[in-house]
Amino acid sequence: MVGVSSDTKDAICHRIRSLEELKEKTECELRRILLTASRVPPAIRQEDLRRLCRSLHNLRKYTDALVYGSKGCCGPTTLFLIQKYFQSETILYQYRRY
Repeated sequence: MVGVSSDTKDAICHRIRSLEELKEKTECELRRILLTASRVPPAIRQEDLRRLCRSLHNLRKYTDALVYGSKGCCGPTTLFLIQKYFQSETILYQYRRY
């Protein structure tokens, strides 16, 4: 559970159908969703994004620990997001080069 503004909550609920779908979103994808919610002022949007990302990080970490044990390493959920992040960064880097 995380406290975000009602406009942010509405934007997230409108675009994302389940908690599983939300868990798969990267910070960049969440930022894009919040940017489309034009009613959210920039300062509140940034704080809501920070809170939401931190909460999702903790949820992924604890889910992996419960499912795969707390051996101090990344579980599949975290590794999936790391891979997804680097793929999007590579595409962005290639786009900026041209």
